[in-house]
Amino acid sequence: LKARGGWPPAVATLILLNEPDFFENSPKCTHDQASCRVRAVLSAMDGVLAAEKEAGVNGGRVKLTATWSFAMRTSIDGQVSGPGVFGFQDMVAAVADPKIAGYTPRTPLSELAAAFTHRWVHGLNTQAPWSFVNEMISKDYDRFLPTPWFIGEYGANGQPDVIIQKDLEAMTQAANSASSAFMGAILFQFQTAYEKGGSEMNFGLFSLGEQIGETGKVCDDAAPCAAWPVRCLHTSLPWLLGASGRRAAAVAAAWGGVALTGASGACPDASEVGMEPPHTAVATTRAATTREPRATAPPIAVPPPRRDGRAPLKGIAYGALPCTTHACGGQGLPSEDMLQAGYAAQWGPSGRDDLGAMRQLGANAVRLYHSFGLEIEEDHGAFLDHASAMGLGVLSGYHTENANHPGECPEYDCYDTWKRATLHGFKHGFQRGSEWHPAVSMLILLNEPDFFDNAPKCQPSGPWCHVKATLSALDGVLAAEEEAGVSAGHVKLTVTWSFAIKDSIDGKVTGPGIFGFQDVIAGVADPSLAHYQPRAPQHKLKEALRTRWVHGLNTQAPWSFVNEVISRDYAQFAPLPWFIGEYGGNGQPKEVIQADLEGMQSSAQETGSYFLGAAFFQFQTSYWKGGSEMNFGLFSLGTEKLGETGELCDKFNPRCRTWPVYCLDSHLSFLPGRLALRAHALADAWGGSVPSGVGFCSSRRLTETSATRLACQVDIERSIRPDVEARLRSGKFRDDLVRRTLSLIGSDSAAVHGPLSLHVLGDTIQDGRVYEDVQPPADA
Repeated sequence: LKARGGWPPAVATLILLNEPDFFENSPKCTHDQASCRVRAVLSAMDGVLAAEKEAGVNGGRVKLTATWSFAMRTSIDGQVSGPGVFGFQDMVAAVADPKIAGYTPRTPLSELAAAFTHRWVHGLNTQAPWSFVNEMISKDYDRFLPTPWFIGEYGANGQPDVIIQKDLEAMTQAANSASSAFMGAILFQFQTAYEKGGSEMNFGLFSLGEQIGETGKVCDDAAPCAAWPVRCLHTSLPWLLGASGRRAAAVAAAWGGVALTGASGACPDASEVGMEPPHTAVATTRAATTREPRATAPPIAVPPPRRDGRAPLKGIAYGALPCTTHACGGQGLPSEDMLQAGYAAQWGPSGRDDLGAMRQLGANAVRLYHSFGLEIEEDHGAFLDHASAMGLGVLSGYHTENANHPGECPEYDCYDTWKRATLHGFKHGFQRGSEWHPAVSMLILLNEPDFFDNAPKCQPSGPWCHVKATLSALDGVLAAEEEAGVSAGHVKLTVTWSFAIKDSIDGKVTGPGIFGFQDVIAGVADPSLAHYQPRAPQHKLKEALRTRWVHGLNTQAPWSFVNEVISRDYAQFAPLPWFIGEYGGNGQPKEVIQADLEGMQSSAQETGSYFLGAAFFQFQTSYWKGGSEMNFGLFSLGTEKLGETGELCDKFNPRCRTWPVYCLDSHLSFLPGRLALRAHALADAWGGSVPSGVGFCSSRRLTETSATRLACQVDIERSIRPDVEARLRSGKFRDDLVRRTLSLIGSDSAAVHGPLSLHVLGDTIQDGRVYEDVQPPADA
């Protein structure tokens, strides 16, 4: 990396650190959080300058940078708040006064300042749309001039090719502007990161195909030397839906490049499909069917991300027991752990594919209730793999009733029970190397434990029962992670409280849900309030609360009411975020549910909001519960049998047996009118569509031969009328319109009975309006 007294000509920029703002969540960062990230960057820059001087290397044109996350943070000097720009200001402030980060440079301060002035480039990583990023950064960028800036990672997570191309073209245009400080962007990333799995599978330009050679010996101080297979590249990304998988084509079109086909290293067979992410094979049985395949969903409309880079949580609660009668007809309940391999006939891609249906509805998460604690000796990894492939984060719950079981949690000390359950989960698919499975985004330690206060086991009755259960469960999970060598990573922790009006254990807060928020804060600060003695050092509990905790609640109330009650006094709980673990929409028509969900998304995207989003309650009607619980499903069960589950059982249901798997139906015949359109409300709010085809009950198809005619009135200014008329009559416009229509509704949709045609009326277009009605061809 040295050439004739300087850096090699190919070296353009040195990226000293990538997203160092996440250092503040590291155990190593025990002092002021902002100073950790700033001291690291400042000292790294200092070290590089010293190395150049010692080796006689002229820095010359080689730039220096650090790429910050797009999280919403405040700069070390308190002068700037915003995504990415907090880090820009960090460097401005720290170079001017290194003591602000507790650092004393070895390089003379004048040389450090000169390097910053002449060589520094501000950088950030983002998955947000360019229009949003540009607005957030450019509106106040004058304070950072003349230092330029760039995007170190542009992810475009879940975006179709047309959006990616449009964003890249707009970035190029902005960078070419004479007055712009923006330099351009780096597309994240070249090849699919199979080794990471989960949502990281969304970002590659190319998948891998057949082996075409081997690397040499590759190694570093953390990996032993070994040769690895080299595989051909393919532009097909089969795990991404429709236009979202055409990432390479979008980049080539935006940058004036060409397709990979025929290039050295490209897979020789253009029809070859790239390697899909690995899935655990699960044996299932299916009844023969001639029903059409599920229609391919159009690309999900992705809302603008939060300013911390996260899209609003759009989850669906999943507890789809295969019963069609109350109490399962007295046959005993099947296991409630939906992740076990025996349920693959319901959630798996070769079964009913419930997870695929959630994705098509527009969801980005799935909430579970009994993932840990039922001690099932079956694989759970296949569920997590499929959820990951569908882009669904998994909110895994523990079996809450273990806390009330006579043989578990003595006096609500759940440390041993929750530790054992977590270690058991690690052995059955929840652990990947030294980390949680990448699909796992949150652990729900308990669901509505405030109802423990009235349980026979809670003597004397009081809030100490649910607070002790919460603290000890948290303590046990942290101990299990430590014993198994599993790092916390991105996995958050929570308890979902009821919306009952109660007092917090310390008497400081009264209100629905928020009593539990305060219970956790007070209990971690002083565990003796709940008569609990933690096994972990208290500072570890405090660190977990600070870096991993998310407040949660369940509710059936309208969003406007919930938002008012929680948000008006939420400053006392900041900066911890909160979410709705169950939004019921009980007895509400489609319009109200849709408006509530859209309102939640809007609130989750607001600047300064601590609200993350909601999980909708629930995927399938709970026939086995009966009564008012019948009000909540998105889908009912039909009479068409699709197959059978595997053997289902757990420690409370030891008699293993199979259960029938029935088709799903979005028609809820037991709910009146528009109260039954729950799936439609959710799909419309989340930019998805109501699934059909495989896994769903066969429905009546229209057989009339007459076509549906869609008319468009066009008002045209006289000066441009000839040009517009020529464009409307062109074959390209006709083909583009037909192709776009089919891409949105699906070419194999039951709605399409024949070819689509476009008719531009000849005479009437001359006065700028379409009046007449025409009959399309008989086969249209």
